[in-house]
Amino acid sequence: MKKYLERKRLESNGDKYRYEYLVECSGCAKQYWTKSYPSKPVRCRKCAGTQSYTPAKESRSNQRKRGEGYITKQGYLLVYDGNGYVPAHRIVLPPKDPSNVIHHIDGDKLNNLLSNLIELTKQAHREAHGSLERVSYQLIQAGLIEYDRETNSYNLGRALQKCIALNPVNSGNTQTGDAVGNPEPSQLITGRCNDYPKGEYIRSLMEAQDT
Repeated sequence: MKKYLERKRLESNGDKYRYEYLVECSGCAKQYWTKSYPSKPVRCRKCAGTQSYTPAKESRSNQRKRGEGYITKQGYLLVYDGNGYVPAHRIVLPPKDPSNVIHHIDGDKLNNLLSNLIELTKQAHREAHGSLERVSYQLIQAGLIEYDRETNSYNLGRALQKCIALNPVNSGNTQTGDAVGNPEPSQLITGRCNDYPKGEYIRSLMEAQDT
């Protein structure tokens, strides 16, 4: 059974003849000419483009249509600003110089709070990451970060893990009673405060440092 509607011979190329085939799209029934032999049901470019979406691409396409934006492979959130998709952090903090970069202070590329962003030149951005690497090695040398040879990965040491385990006590509520005066980072910096009883907090912190 022929898989094309019509065939016409083109100019010969040496001893070989070349053909062009009139086919019908299996999706929209559009007829068009193609130089590829239709060994299986064909689809026009429009239908093929729709069909070729993987679930991930289709989901991203739907997000674009809804205007919700999407996350790039590099981990940045792009949102629609009315003209196109732009990095969300450059909307929250528009750079004064377009050649500058917006740095995420805590390393979380999805944390686009203004308090977590700063505009830097490319050189200053490299220096910031360089200083972070130096601090990381200082923590390794102090035993607060450990290297796992089996998994070839760096992990937090037990002392830091215990300190981080105390974070759930930061509810964001106003300090009251025994919690007043806790040695927790300023609420202006972290956006939260420690409502854990002061004495127990200090004892837990000291235990973490002793391990």
